[in-house]
Amino acid sequence: MESMESNFQDKAHGGDLQKSGIPEFSKLAERNLSFTPGGVSVAGTGWTIAALVAKTCGVPLNIPLKRNEDSIATFLPGAKCLTDILKGEGYTTRFLEGSYGEFSSTREFLQAHGHPELHDVPYYKGKGLLPKKYFVFWGMEDHRLYGFAKRELGDTAFTGKPFAMFISTIDTHEPYGYRCDICPKGPREKKKQYPTVLRCASHQLNDFLTWAKTQPWYANTTIAVMGDHTVDGLSPAAGIPAGAELRWVDLLVNSVQTTKNTRRSFSSFDMYPTLLEAMGVQVGGHALGLGVSLFSGKPTLLDIYPQKELDSLLRQKSFQYNYFLYGDSAKARLMNLF
Repeated sequence: MESMESNFQDKAHGGDLQKSGIPEFSKLAERNLSFTPGGVSVAGTGWTIAALVAKTCGVPLNIPLKRNEDSIATFLPGAKCLTDILKGEGYTTRFLEGSYGEFSSTREFLQAHGHPELHDVPYYKGKGLLPKKYFVFWGMEDHRLYGFAKRELGDTAFTGKPFAMFISTIDTHEPYGYRCDICPKGPREKKKQYPTVLRCASHQLNDFLTWAKTQPWYANTTIAVMGDHTVDGLSPAAGIPAGAELRWVDLLVNSVQTTKNTRRSFSSFDMYPTLLEAMGVQVGGHALGLGVSLFSGKPTLLDIYPQKELDSLLRQKSFQYNYFLYGDSAKARLMNLF
């Protein structure tokens, strides 16, 4: 969920508000598995594609800023990501996006890792499911995206086969979010509408999961809900007190693994092995990339380092990271230095 923070819950649920802005999500967190107080956006994970990379590959996205390195021919070819694993295990995988595949370089990332089907605004226009000139906010409303997800989860491509569907919502994106036609009435001024947008997003998520419970695949399917990252500029609009430590939401439904130790310090890196273990996969050492499974009890990087120190370490260059970024060409780059 775009920019969805655990801070938007009320204080009884580990958030920062006097009254929850996302009450349905809070109830879902109570009834299922949620690690508190939420995930931290450490360096290299704080925007959409970086969060996706961190959560599914276990590494930060440190794109070089030098002019002659602005164009990267391949997208982290040295990293093995969740979508690569799913492809190797025969999963039918789709990525549904409420905007355009070019947004935040999502298309390039997916093409490099597992090549799941990307269903974005142009895709739905091509199928005649959206008008050719349709454009709302960043592309289309979340309620349309959830509708397409429901439609596709009944597709015969998923029947009796292992499947994975990624759904990337957008209505809660900055600068003020988007209040669609199915949302409750609220302030007309855009700068004041974010609480209404959050409540609407919480309601739509709950509606989707309620629907999912009625489907034949539900009992044998692990569902993960996460905020991609936090956004400093949106928090005041939601009534978050100044100086609050911002964290993104996490929720696991039908997790194969469970734990009583749910109060953890964690980042997006830790979601990679955690997601796989939630699906019932045995992960050697309970660790992948820079993340450790939150089911294991092993210390995360945020348990070991204060965040400022960790952020500084993550921004440093290394040959190992360059291998993730450039693949075998990293060796040539290193040799050119001598």
